[in-house]
Amino acid sequence: MNEIHIEGSGWRTPRLGFSFDLAVGVLPGGRYRRTVPEGDPPALHERIGPAMEDLKALAPWDSSRPLVEFYRRHTVIELWVPIS
Repeated sequence: MNEIHIEGSGWRTPRLGFSFDLAVGVLPGGRYRRTVPEGDPPALHERIGPAMEDLKALAPWDSSRPLVEFYRRHTVIELWVPIS
C-alpha cells in the first residue's frame, strides 16, 4: 500500500466530447493511502469493499473527502482512502 499526495485535480470529460452523464467536479487535494488490486471480474469487484475497509483500518482517515475507485483497466482498480 502506498500513500500519494494530490494538489486538487480537475475532472475532465472524455476526449470524445461527451460526459456519459458523469458528475464533473474537483477531487479535494491532500494525502491518500492506496492499494491496487488486480484480477478478473467479477472476483475483482467483490474485493473492493474489503480492500477499502483494510485501508481505512490502517490509520485514521478523513471522512470529509471521498473514497476513490479508479478503474485503470477491467482487471486493475486503484483504491484511494483520504488520510489526514
